[in-house]
Amino acid sequence: MGLKVLVCHPGPQYSVADVHSKIVKGLRDNGCEVGDLNLDRYLDFFCASHVDRGNGLERFVSYEDACRMACDYAIDHACYTFWPDVVIIVSGFFVPPEKYRLLRAHGHHLVLWCTESPYEDDRQLAMAQFADTVILNDPQNINEFKQKNRRTFYIPHSYDPDIHHPGPFSQEHASDFFFVGTGYPSRMEFFENVDWDGIDVALAGNWKEAAGTPLEEMAVLIRLNARSVDFEEAFSDAEIPFQGAALLSRDAAVSRPLVSIMYNAAGTPLPETSATAIPSRPSGRGKKS
Repeated sequence: MGLKVLVCHPGPQYSVADVHSKIVKGLRDNGCEVGDLNLDRYLDFFCASHVDRGNGLERFVSYEDACRMACDYAIDHACYTFWPDVVIIVSGFFVPPEKYRLLRAHGHHLVLWCTESPYEDDRQLAMAQFADTVILNDPQNINEFKQKNRRTFYIPHSYDPDIHHPGPFSQEHASDFFFVGTGYPSRMEFFENVDWDGIDVALAGNWKEAAGTPLEEMAVLIRLNARSVDFEEAFSDAEIPFQGAALLSRDAAVSRPLVSIMYNAAGTPLPETSATAIPSRPSGRGKKS
């Protein structure tokens, strides 16, 4: 039987949710028995809960208490019915420090998968000390993390070959260069200093801050898009597609280093077969903004 790993959903439904789903997929394809915990549904439920105490509807509990209750109910139930060897907390901004301590005290190897480096490293550094292992999506501040937690590792961005591959051509999405990511100031500065003469460029993601900059003036060449787009078609139709989101591929060359880290921590040999996930409990939910 493979290593049992519980992977906790980060909560939001944007790129970090994609990171979560690809971690699950990559671990399963490398022989782990994976529990896919839909913590996002518990967070939605407890944060949206209201009661009428005689003066109209009001929040059942505070936002902070709602997050604690969601983690208590979801993570505790999953851990003590599934009994994982390893618990991976993706992003981790909704999980309180006491939950990290409880999981480690019960013998689970706790992994904090940081998805927001280097932009949120101050917050992530504060959590790093509570985990057994820390994974970074960017190595810029890895030495600072190692001072907090010596078992800190950098795993580069990767891709899912089942999604990111050439597909049917669409003239509407054709471009010479296509970038998916958020328009952070450093990225905007970089792109503003590139000579795009004669190159058709498409940027997708949140580029609201580009308004009033030279990027906006290049509207014929650069399509600023803060709405959802058909990323598959845009990737397929770009001469040079480039993605800024972190995904864990099922490709063993990418996924297996992480699995080796997990198995080394648990003292278990790498398996050759995969298994199934635990069932999810709560019902429907709404998307987070």
